[in-house]
Amino acid sequence: MLLRRFEYVHQVVKYGTIREAAQQLYVSEPTISQQIQKFEESIGLKVFKRQGRKIQLTDEGRLILPIMQQALLSVKEFDRQVAEIKDPNRGSIRFGLGPIATSTILPDIMADFNRQYPNVSLNVTEAGSVELLDLFDRDQLDISIISLTDTLYQKYQQLENIKCKRFFRSNFSVAMSETHPLAKFTKLNMKDLYDESLILYRSSMIKQALLTELGSEIENNIVCYTDSIEATRNLVVKNIGISILPKYFVNSWSSDQSRGLTFIALDEGQLTLNWSYLYKEKEYHPIYLSVFIKVIQQHVRNKFQKIK
Repeated sequence: MLLRRFEYVHQVVKYGTIREAAQQLYVSEPTISQQIQKFEESIGLKVFKRQGRKIQLTDEGRLILPIMQQALLSVKEFDRQVAEIKDPNRGSIRFGLGPIATSTILPDIMADFNRQYPNVSLNVTEAGSVELLDLFDRDQLDISIISLTDTLYQKYQQLENIKCKRFFRSNFSVAMSETHPLAKFTKLNMKDLYDESLILYRSSMIKQALLTELGSEIENNIVCYTDSIEATRNLVVKNIGISILPKYFVNSWSSDQSRGLTFIALDEGQLTLNWSYLYKEKEYHPIYLSVFIKVIQQHVRNKFQKIK
């Protein structure tokens, strides 16, 4: 009963109203209202405050919500691992990766792994490295391909029960329209970008590196955040701004993909990220997860070994 009440609270917060939460859970509105009221009485705290039809967390509710959500995640993880123990060839993997990996290696990874484990589903989350790291830390991903700064890479290398393996270190290139004034240079320094309009992928580590190198005021130069590499490319071609992309990635582009663009290398060492994968070591580690990691390693090597 307690976990059910946790779920009611979680869904009300997620959807913003009791009505919507009730629809999602296939229960009546009075059922949710009564159970939340009984929950509040049992713990001696008000979780929600109501203003007309609006319902919001109280200060105390905001403090205990993460505890309830973690309990729900733990129960779901328990159920998942029990199911995997019963049938080692059936299960799921929560896999996170950025748009570059999605557009280059994800189809081959999924096809290869599915041939070996057709009854294991891949639940894929595409996001920037900052968001992926947050999801991983909150135990909502089993494994993630992610770009890490040197500081973060060293941090996760030292954490217990976490495996952090680097594929390679990547330098970066500045992508710009071939008519852009900077296109005449053969190499650029980070400080050359100080007055330029920037187009960056949302929640990427590149933004953090720029803030560290050039100061917080560089954030005013960001004219657009994108959610896809294709959107970034099209904006840069139109000379809306310049972007910063991994060198190994742009080196893999075809002539059609590069048409209208110029890529100028950044001075080596100024901006370097560790293209890595993270996963948590647990007492129960299904064989198919080990196989999945090997599949990832193989396809990353095949795709980028010669061009990074």
